[in-house]
Amino acid sequence: MVRKTRRQRVRLGPGHRAQLRFGRRFFRGPDFGSDIEAMEAAWPRLRDEIMRDHSRRAGCRPWGWWRFEAGLDLPVGTTPSRGIPALLGMTETEYLRQHNLLSKNEQLQLT
Repeated sequence: MVRKTRRQRVRLGPGHRAQLRFGRRFFRGPDFGSDIEAMEAAWPRLRDEIMRDHSRRAGCRPWGWWRFEAGLDLPVGTTPSRGIPALLGMTETEYLRQHNLLSKNEQLQLT
């Protein structure tokens, strides 16, 4: 007989947050490694916090946003500032502006 167990919530620490924000590992200790499925599962839990922390950078989005919301196949280990131009031939800000994804506050900061 197979015993069903509840899925345990993984404690997400600084390494997990950094990886969803920047696309690479910065800390020793727990992180996602190259487990895209675990990153995608954690994105909804950490999205608001990461987006708030990242909002100081007008015209930029965190790695998790590009991967899981914009749908770009940004490889693990590739930062958006380098990966976006390589994939799209334009900067993050140019893409966001072209697709009307900049907030009013960002538009003011970037003019």
